Amino acid sequence: AAANERHESRPTFSLELTVTACTIAKALPHTIGAGRRLSMGMALRERANALRYLGKFKDALLALDYAERFFDTSPGADDFDLALVWLLRATVFMKGERLPEGIVVARDASRVFRDYGDRDRELTSVMVEACCLLLSGHAQEAAEAFGRVSDLARERGNTRVLASALQNGAAALVDLQQLDRAERIYSEALVLYDELGASTEKARTMWALGSLVVARGQLEEGAARLDHSRAELARLGLTNDAAQATLEWAEARLALNKPEGVAAACRKIVVVFSSEGLQHHAKEALAALHEGLRAGKATPELVRSVRLYLEQLPANPTQPFVMAS
Repeated sequence: AAANERHESRPTFSLELTVTACTIAKALPHTIGAGRRLSMGMALRERANALRYLGKFKDALLALDYAERFFDTSPGADDFDLALVWLLRATVFMKGERLPEGIVVARDASRVFRDYGDRDRELTSVMVEACCLLLSGHAQEAAEAFGRVSDLARERGNTRVLASALQNGAAALVDLQQLDRAERIYSEALVLYDELGASTEKARTMWALGSLVVARGQLEEGAARLDHSRAELARLGLTNDAAQATLEWAEARLALNKPEGVAAACRKIVVVFSSEGLQHHAKEALAALHEGLRAGKATPELVRSVRLYLEQLPANPTQPFVMAS
C-alpha cells in the first residue's frame, strides 16, 4: 500500500518498497497457506506496477506472470485479483507497443470489473484499450473513446482517471492536428496531475505541451519547455522519456541554428531496452548521431530520424537504423 501511494511521485523508492514487501511475503511461514500465496501475489503485482512506472517492461511482465500463478493457485483469490494483473499487463503491452495484445487483455479486464461493479477500473481498462487504438493509428476513434471516458470520470468525480483520459485524448487531437483544442485539454490535465501530486505524469504532460508548441512552429518557446522537461524526466528516473525529450530539444535547437550545448547533451543520452538486440540497434543510431554532431554535420532531420527510430524500435525490433539523407 505504501508503494502504491508513491509510484507516481517517487517510483524508484516505491520499487524498493515492493522488493521489501516481496522479501517479507517470501519469509512468511508456509503453514499459513493461502494467506502466504495471496501476499506473494499482491507484492509481486505491486512490484510490477513500480517497474511499469520506471519503464522496465520486461521485468514488469515477468513479475506479473509470477503474480498470476500465485493468484491462480490460491483458494483465497478470485477473478478480481486476476483482473488487476490483466489491467497492469495491458498497460505494459501498451507502453511496449504490443498493441493487439493490449486491446485483448484490456477488454478481458474491463468485463471482470464491470461484473464486479467497479466502474472506475472499468473506465481505466477502456482507456488502456483507447490508448492502444491511438498508438495503432486510429486517432479519431481513440479521441472519441477518451472523450467518453472523460465525461464519465468527471461525473463520478474520479480525478485520476479524468486526468489520464484528458492527457491521452489531447495526444489523439495532436495527431488530428487540432492543436489549440489539444493545448487546452493538456493544460487541464496538468492542473489535475499537480493537484494529485502525480509527478511522473505531470512531467510527461509538460513534455507533451513542449512538443505541441514546437509543432505549432514556436521553436524558441518550445525548445525552452523541452529543456525544462528533459531535466525533470531525468530527475524522476524516466530514462527513455528523458532521452526522447532531449532529442526533441536538440532538433528544435538545430532548427533555430543554435547548436550550442546540443552535442554535450546528446553525449549524455542513455536509453534502456529489455533485449540486447534492441540495445545494440539503439547504440548504432546514437553513434550515428554522435558522429554527425562531432563532424558538425548534424541536421534537425538526422536528429528526428534517430528520435523516431528509437520511439518505434520496440515495435520494429529487427529494423536497422538508416541515416536521414
